[in-house]
Amino acid sequence: MAADACLVCESRLGDAIEPPCELGGVTSDIKPWPRFGEIVVCARCGHIQKDLNEGWREQTDRIYDDYELNLISGGAEKVIFGQNAALTRSERVLSAVQEVTSLPTRGRMLDIGCGNGATLRAFGRGLSGWRLSGFEVNARTRHEVLSLPGVEAFIAGELEAVEGEFDCITLIHVLEHLPDPRTVLRWVRAHLAPGGLLVVQIPDIAANPLDLAVFDHSSHFDPPRLSAFMTALGFDTIEIGGHVAKEVTGVFRDSNRATTAVDRTEDAAEVEARVRADIGWLASTLEAALDRANEAPLGVFGTAVAGTWLAGRLGDRVSFFVDQDPQRIGKTHLGLPVLDPTDVPAGSSVFIAFTPRLAQEIQLSLIHI
Repeated sequence: MAADACLVCESRLGDAIEPPCELGGVTSDIKPWPRFGEIVVCARCGHIQKDLNEGWREQTDRIYDDYELNLISGGAEKVIFGQNAALTRSERVLSAVQEVTSLPTRGRMLDIGCGNGATLRAFGRGLSGWRLSGFEVNARTRHEVLSLPGVEAFIAGELEAVEGEFDCITLIHVLEHLPDPRTVLRWVRAHLAPGGLLVVQIPDIAANPLDLAVFDHSSHFDPPRLSAFMTALGFDTIEIGGHVAKEVTGVFRDSNRATTAVDRTEDAAEVEARVRADIGWLASTLEAALDRANEAPLGVFGTAVAGTWLAGRLGDRVSFFVDQDPQRIGKTHLGLPVLDPTDVPAGSSVFIAFTPRLAQEIQLSLIHI
């Protein structure tokens, strides 16, 4: 696919949106990055993506060459806090799938982009009769993945090396990385067993504009555009929703229909106006944090994308991080201590770099600690 083509509808792209100031970025393995990727909105279908020019590809290759998944938690998967329990992201994905469809006691499952096996681990615990396989572009985690209960195969390199059909294929935080998602999803459709499921989880750009700052994310979806894309590629949507805050989880099945053109979910001009507003919000968030840093010792809430992006821009103006994840509390991130909310030093300020609604929810949860 050409560098200047839409990743969803393959139309020719226009000009990138210029941010009002140097925003900097963050990598998907949670490290500050000096560049903010060039954001383009497709004039035909409204898809939001990076301009996948030569510079973007070179920098993304550098990110992946030095990729360290869940470094701060020692490789452990992110914990999601809910009303009833704290579960890993993959446990929540499996729960979402089981809520909308009845999984058989036995089957064959493939996790594309399996990393160190977090999704395979959750499925192995919940579906002990299933045979599991993991795929990655390199073999760094082969031994770790093969040691997991239920895993029968680890394949590295090209998807074409994976053999057979699968009753469930998962793409957990993979689709947003792909420079050619259409080709991968066609491969998935061809390798689903009759009645098999495709499970996708991605960041929700509508709920979390900070996803724009993740340099190596090539695409930025929301639920309507993800559903339209999957429909055009021949999938039926069983469920699509926000089972995890700021993320979209979709469960799909082969429709047995021919592929079609991607439908417009809304006017591309409206999408572009919203993206410009989101980029403006990032700039104003950074300005507000700089002002706050001049008033009192400053901490940043969260050690994931939002907190890391902001701390990367503020530099030595940040004194500490605050996190609710027990796997991260007591560790260091970017050379700074990660504190429990109850241990914030008196007289300090803690900046929450989320949208107003999410920030208010976090504030309310902290008040009741």
